[in-house]
Amino acid sequence: MRHRRLLLLLALSPAACAAPAADRRATEAPEAPAAIPDLGLSGRLYYAQGPEGLWALDLASGEARQVFAPPPGGEVQGVAASPDGATLAVAFVPPPKEGAAGLPRADLYLLDADGSDPRPLLVHQGTCQSFADPAWSPDGRWVYATRHDTRLDDQGQVTATVREVIRLPPDGSGPVEVVVESAAQVSFSADGSRMAYLHFNPDTFLHALVVAKGDGGDPVEIVGEGDFALLSAAVISPDGAQVAFTAAAGESEHDHGARPRRPAWLGVQPAEAHGLPADLWLVSAQGGEPRRLIDWATDNPVPAWSAAGDLFGLRPGGIYLLSDEGPVFLVEAEGHGDLAWGP
Repeated sequence: MRHRRLLLLLALSPAACAAPAADRRATEAPEAPAAIPDLGLSGRLYYAQGPEGLWALDLASGEARQVFAPPPGGEVQGVAASPDGATLAVAFVPPPKEGAAGLPRADLYLLDADGSDPRPLLVHQGTCQSFADPAWSPDGRWVYATRHDTRLDDQGQVTATVREVIRLPPDGSGPVEVVVESAAQVSFSADGSRMAYLHFNPDTFLHALVVAKGDGGDPVEIVGEGDFALLSAAVISPDGAQVAFTAAAGESEHDHGARPRRPAWLGVQPAEAHGLPADLWLVSAQGGEPRRLIDWATDNPVPAWSAAGDLFGLRPGGIYLLSDEGPVFLVEAEGHGDLAWGP
């Protein structure tokens, strides 16, 4: 994120922001990592790190390595692993073309799990469209993403903000389908019978957490848009019983008149924890009182489930296993990005 582009993005981009004063822990010396092979975990954690590319942590060996280094000016903003672990879907911002105006936009790319053969699956159209939050259906037949767009009038004024969950086959053979309108960040239970997503209100720019059937039917709001000042990064557990999400408690921006949110066509929202430090929370998929998992009060933490039901968190400074005994530090990471488990 880059002049007027650079100045604007230094203010708006999560990857360009320093840790907030409330999160002094993120600036302290790194913790001693756990002996990961002794934890009995399996699979890999993939973490997108913006201009630092895509990394993978092998949970059996404890080895962390960069699997994809973007070209200069490129960024990896989101990641999801296919159910068989062979393919990764990423939200990728390609380097800007010479003389191109406007802010960078993310496309939807696929690459092999070792980072090879990056190939576009869905390329943004126009100057306002962007893709984020890649996800796979549990049967591997569909790649999902959030499509951000903004409709403009003849004078270039915004007339509508669009945020919707879309899907298409990973081979690109079928049309793009809109699965849920006014929504973002879909995730699925392991059997595909349940889905969670964030309902987007284009008037307030706030989100509510919704659980529905795997096809989107019978949606039930389990966290309201006024319940938290910030609500993001919701992922349903493999058994479909719980949803982990990122939230900041307190008044909403809409209520207390703080600075407005960044327009949706800019893609990922700003790291609101600079004003409202966020934590990871857990709520029953049936609804009820959300429970704070950990008191991090940090900038933009992100949760991810493994197939076995282990819960992980990415925050500025590193990745953690979230256990009943407390967080277990696994590996250093910049922290502004995305986190996903893969086999």
